[in-house]
Amino acid sequence: MATPSDIYAKSLDEALASALGAVQSEAANPSWFERLLRRLRGAYPTVVLQALEQLGQGARATAMSAHAGIGRDPAPELHPLDYEWYFTAETAREMAKEIAGRSPILCIGTPTLADSLASLGTSVTLLDRSPHIPARFPALATAGRFLRCDVTRAVRFAGPHVQIVFDAPWYQGDILWWLRVASQWARPRSTITFALFPELVRPSALDERDQILEMAEELGRVEVHRDTLSYATPLFERRALEAAGIPSAGDWRRGDLVRLHVRRTPSARLAQLRAPTEQPWHTFLVGRQAVKLRPAIVGGPPPVTPVEGTVGTVLPATSRRDNRRFGVNFWTSRNHVLQVSKPGLVYRLLSLLHGGMPFGHAWQLLHPPDADGAEALSARALFAEALEISPEDR
Repeated sequence: MATPSDIYAKSLDEALASALGAVQSEAANPSWFERLLRRLRGAYPTVVLQALEQLGQGARATAMSAHAGIGRDPAPELHPLDYEWYFTAETAREMAKEIAGRSPILCIGTPTLADSLASLGTSVTLLDRSPHIPARFPALATAGRFLRCDVTRAVRFAGPHVQIVFDAPWYQGDILWWLRVASQWARPRSTITFALFPELVRPSALDERDQILEMAEELGRVEVHRDTLSYATPLFERRALEAAGIPSAGDWRRGDLVRLHVRRTPSARLAQLRAPTEQPWHTFLVGRQAVKLRPAIVGGPPPVTPVEGTVGTVLPATSRRDNRRFGVNFWTSRNHVLQVSKPGLVYRLLSLLHGGMPFGHAWQLLHPPDADGAEALSARALFAEALEISPEDR
């Protein structure tokens, strides 16, 4: 009997053969690899590269990927632990034009769309857990259109709304929970629009999609629009791909758009869902970078050690399923990761850096002059590398 991995491998091979044929005439296009990825229904670039290497086209893919285009990065930078993959500006504008006629609109985890709607004068409210939304989208904050709120704790938010749009993390449990929350804030004849991952994101994706759509159909009529959503590749993912041997994949990621026309109240099955749980992280800003520290002690006895499987200190992956991330308790928005055995000391270091103190001064303040042994020097070098501190400021 074929396993999900076997079925996935066969589906990927078929999709890749079709996509290669479709882009055959674009072989000399600098964006060839990016265009190929866009046709592969969410298959991750490293997975596609491995498949191309088996076909003898790996070198061609990496050469072409070096020329792929990229968009501008928000400030403060986006972070993988906040699942901050934003719609491209073009996708946000097109979606805003399409839905602006029926308001009020509630946007959950879709700041670029909320910003585009606000620019059209539409009545819109954005719910997002990021503390950096006011800095990235000042117009939303000054107009009172942003509420900082974690969806896992937002079940009592006031409603109803004519339209609700959400972009949850691309995992079944998260999407179903966000759907449950959105359904509580909807009313009959409301529309819930949400992003859905394509079927080649991972071996289990096809079954997960079916279960999500089946649950959505319990609320009303469902439409699925394939490859409608384009995502800007964030800096942390670009760094991960670079570490994995892909200089750039451009804005390769595509998602499906699901439109649910609500006709019924949430079913008992949907109402019984429980919110996904996550471990707490402290967040700091070091220049443009967002740096997260988990209070749990990891590793030791050295105060800081590299994570196994990283390239330097860069984790060459962004997936929540990657086993290497379980040993991480220090993570930057440029995908540098470390194992820290003294999180209290690192908390104080990051607090000083967050306040604007130069790295060298902060380190000296927290370490006595006689703490310049090999272990302390190694720790200082690792933190400087992970935070991308210039040599003159170390």
